[in-house]
Amino acid sequence: MEYASGGELFEYIVKQKKIKEKEACRFFQQLVAGVEYISKLNVVHRDLKPENLLLDHKMNIKIVDFGLSNTYRPGELLKTACGSPCYAAPEMIAGKKYEGPKADLWSCGVILYILLSGKPPFYGRGDKDIIAKVEKGEYTLRGTGWDMLSMASKNFIRKLLEYNPKKRITAAQALEDEWILRFTSNNIGQTPILALDNLSSFRSGQKLQRAVMTYIASQLITKEDSTRLSISFRKLDKNCDGRLSSDELLEAFTEIYGAEIAAEEVSRILEEADLNHSGYIDYSEFLLATTQKEVLLSSDNLDKTFAVFDTDRSGKISVAELKNILGGAVSAGSDSWEELIKEVDSNGDGELDLHEFKRMMTKITKFAR
Repeated sequence: MEYASGGELFEYIVKQKKIKEKEACRFFQQLVAGVEYISKLNVVHRDLKPENLLLDHKMNIKIVDFGLSNTYRPGELLKTACGSPCYAAPEMIAGKKYEGPKADLWSCGVILYILLSGKPPFYGRGDKDIIAKVEKGEYTLRGTGWDMLSMASKNFIRKLLEYNPKKRITAAQALEDEWILRFTSNNIGQTPILALDNLSSFRSGQKLQRAVMTYIASQLITKEDSTRLSISFRKLDKNCDGRLSSDELLEAFTEIYGAEIAAEEVSRILEEADLNHSGYIDYSEFLLATTQKEVLLSSDNLDKTFAVFDTDRSGKISVAELKNILGGAVSAGSDSWEELIKEVDSNGDGELDLHEFKRMMTKITKFAR
């Protein structure tokens, strides 16, 4: 799993006590973009709280702990009451059937309230007191500190903590709110031409190579490269839903290359870079496709990756080791792990030594024009 060196957002809030609106907005926009993304996959989290939001070394939000999450069919109402009392929506606490995404948005509203004020909107001596206050949905935006905050931030909280879930704002609407746009628009640089060039030249290649390069792209690229690509992604991701649609890509490529070339390029890019066949380019796919291959395949990166994969320190990577590390990263279809190994196992011993591993990964011709 990706290492989140920044710890919990909860710990950060406790340490800072109160966070400026601009920083709170940056955290919150990432949170809601994540909620919007999982809702489009028909997943509801149901336990969103600062303790379940981790920070990486760039202070970016990572949503974790999907132990209470569930899938749902569009329009389906859920009935399981779960989550933490302070963050759970009133309809969940009351035992009513509820819309999962709207319940997650209530939790987001509680988190934003805490980010801006340093304290929860519903508090008491114990869960019973807290539940009673949540069931009433009564909170205040007055008192110490609130007079220093913008009216837009307070109006936004009201939309998130709307007692009636049918009137409550959606994640997509939240991403377009005045308060979000105030701090995020015009703040991400020029059209990312280099990223688009790399995306255009990307070739997906062999499954094992692809999976290993995804690991390197997510774990081993420098902070500077990661930040640059993150900015490029946000520039392209017009609706901030955490993935790039064909329309978003077409708009960007048309601006640079013209409509005729853009349509052809976007069609080919989706075919090559959309590795999970979702119809979109998600962030991990973007990171893989736009990181310069020389950076990904440096000798140092390959040495570090081999050392991580060689869990038993035998000097070779076995089928079992690959499966443990990359089990969730490779969609192998009907291919077995043994067959994947055979593609690159030159001496036929069923394992990869460092030389074979590096030889496999440096066949750049499969990834470039």
